[in-house]
Amino acid sequence: MTWFPTLDWFKEYATAINSNDDFREAASGWGDGFNGNFLFHVKDVPIEEHTVNELPDELLLLRRMPDEVWEDVPDGIERQLLEQEGDKPVHEVFDHIGEETRAELPDWLRNVLEEAEELFASYPKYNDVPGMLSDDLREVLPEHLESLLRQLEEYVDDEGNVYAFLQMENGSCTGVGVSDTPDEYDAGYVLRGDYDAWEEFVRNDDDIIATVMRGDLQPRGDMTFLLENTDAFVEMGATVNDVETEYLFSEERRTPPEEMRRSQRALRTE
Repeated sequence: MTWFPTLDWFKEYATAINSNDDFREAASGWGDGFNGNFLFHVKDVPIEEHTVNELPDELLLLRRMPDEVWEDVPDGIERQLLEQEGDKPVHEVFDHIGEETRAELPDWLRNVLEEAEELFASYPKYNDVPGMLSDDLREVLPEHLESLLRQLEEYVDDEGNVYAFLQMENGSCTGVGVSDTPDEYDAGYVLRGDYDAWEEFVRNDDDIIATVMRGDLQPRGDMTFLLENTDAFVEMGATVNDVETEYLFSEERRTPPEEMRRSQRALRTE
């Protein structure tokens, strides 16, 4: 599973396009004598409305931390932690281990486990998390979580825009990129819509033409060419269903407001 709308997802989408024989046949000659590159503009990515606590626990497990974390930890303590706490999220470990075990840990690791606990207890919004992480905590985060946070920091602008670039040539996707600005890429076509519209399109087996006609996603470029190559455009849209997708900002993942309020009240009284 890959998370929409991350760079990893668009790479998987490119792989799916290149595995689609129907698209390759319908798009033969695509980009020959014209700019056939696509820019997918995802607007209003709700990074201010969702918290990092919404990530599944399996992405945050202690045993997913980088191997180098354990280099300065006594072998016996490492084995004990991984056996007893390895299947707990990193931010729950500090509260579960005893004082004796904590004392055996290097100071920096003990500190970052406590920092992780405090971070998640505050239910931080995605847009706030990068500024709340110490360098040490960044280094021990499970790779998948660190990658997600880094991409949100680098690829989502202050207004919640993400731009994904697909270099299209003769029925194949030959390059993929994601940026927080459209100026980085030379695209002949732009397909834009807000995050909810994109999620709805990717999640459901909907026809790209119908989605455009409803105005959910808006294309920009030579519409005459797209109409003349409807089969290729439809196949390109349908291929999103070939990517196993998780939705980073799905409404069903949203942290209940009352849960956040309880946690924040508890922090204030400590």
